[in-house]
Amino acid sequence: MELLKDIYFNTDKLVENTNVKVSYTGKFYQGDNDKVFIHYGYGKNWDNIQEVEMKKTDLGYQTELNLAGNDTINFCFKNQNNEWDNNFGENYIFNIEKSSVNDLGVTTFGSQEPVIESNFENIVTPTATELNSIINPIAELTTNKCEQATNVNVEQQPVTALAVKKQNSFGSWTKKVTDSIINFFAAVPKFITGNYKRNVNKKAK
Repeated sequence: MELLKDIYFNTDKLVENTNVKVSYTGKFYQGDNDKVFIHYGYGKNWDNIQEVEMKKTDLGYQTELNLAGNDTINFCFKNQNNEWDNNFGENYIFNIEKSSVNDLGVTTFGSQEPVIESNFENIVTPTATELNSIINPIAELTTNKCEQATNVNVEQQPVTALAVKKQNSFGSWTKKVTDSIINFFAAVPKFITGNYKRNVNKKAK
């Protein structure tokens, strides 16, 4: 990630107590320099100042830093001739986000949604008696509702001769379909074994 021109990091965020790789492709990389150093510290007072020699690669001068904390990291660069690249006197300053460990032992970065606490040791499994005390009233209520619905349907639909005739006709049609299916599956083995053909031949004689 490029935060400023010629400054790159291998992460999207700078988080305290983590490592970050810094890549520099500024004027010292573009010029003829044997050595380049990063000079850095933390906060507006440049606490814990350190200086590290960077390694020249195809991606620029690189080094890895451990972000020791505070709100910002400030740095600038110098070469073997003690010449400085300090961003025209402004230095290179980047914010560092706070990290924290929540109650579940997970490290979080920056602002996070509040964590809902949970303690699985306090979960109590209900007994069979307690479950029955909940389920049985529901089952009885469901049964009563079904019986009431059945009674209403019977009372609201008087039996007529036409209804009886339709019911008998439907039963007769259902029996015919059932018999046809049974006969079909009974004939399948005969087709497979050839018994059906032999029976036809015997009748032809």
